[in-house]
Amino acid sequence: MANLPFLFVSDLDDTLVGSQPEDREALRALNAILAGPEITVVYATGRSPASALTLIAEAELLIPDALVTSVGTAIYYFEDPDRPDHRWWEQLKDGWQTEAIEAVTGLFPELRPQPAEEQGPFKRSYFLDAVHSHRIGELEEQLRKAQLQTRVVYSSFRDLDILPAKGTKGSAVRYLQDRWNFDSRNTVVCGDSGNDQSLFETGNLGIAVGNARSELVAWMAGQPELPIYAAKARCAEGIAEGLRHWQLI
Repeated sequence: MANLPFLFVSDLDDTLVGSQPEDREALRALNAILAGPEITVVYATGRSPASALTLIAEAELLIPDALVTSVGTAIYYFEDPDRPDHRWWEQLKDGWQTEAIEAVTGLFPELRPQPAEEQGPFKRSYFLDAVHSHRIGELEEQLRKAQLQTRVVYSSFRDLDILPAKGTKGSAVRYLQDRWNFDSRNTVVCGDSGNDQSLFETGNLGIAVGNARSELVAWMAGQPELPIYAAKARCAEGIAEGLRHWQLI
């Protein structure tokens, strides 16, 4: 059992949920730990709400107190799972211009739009092959020139998301911390890829699972001041390892 109440935040794919047979057993063991009433559980994923709910059911995950979807641009709560937090959306409206963003991305033929279900009111998502990733800096510059307040997130050497500057996974976590009165001493965040970087930027206790992608590992190497534990074990087992490191279990 946990030593004190804490906020647990985790990415889903390849962080909490792995693809190997041993990952499922480790997940069941971690679920038993996280089921304690003193732990508030949040999943923060790049998936759409419908896709995230499908994975939660298929992987037999705990029902979370909150679900952060679409790389941080939507928040749902256990008590009202069909209604997004509109107060959060109000915070993302400032400076967000979908048509202007699409005008800029139209200048980059390397960007291929992801399916409609992966788009959101405050998220434009594309596929970008790694061979063209050198153009991300130019894309960011064009967005700045258009006076658009955005953040570009590239992960898994394939997925590129354009988000409001205030609409990341990390910003959503800070919002929930304020709502529920948690701070960096009793909040832990877990991830494996580039779209989890903003989680670690919050300065909360971090756990990078042992199978973290090279993009995240390289970024972490330049952030020695951040409290990020690099687990040796993969996925759920790595998260449990990190929780023990931070003396939360």
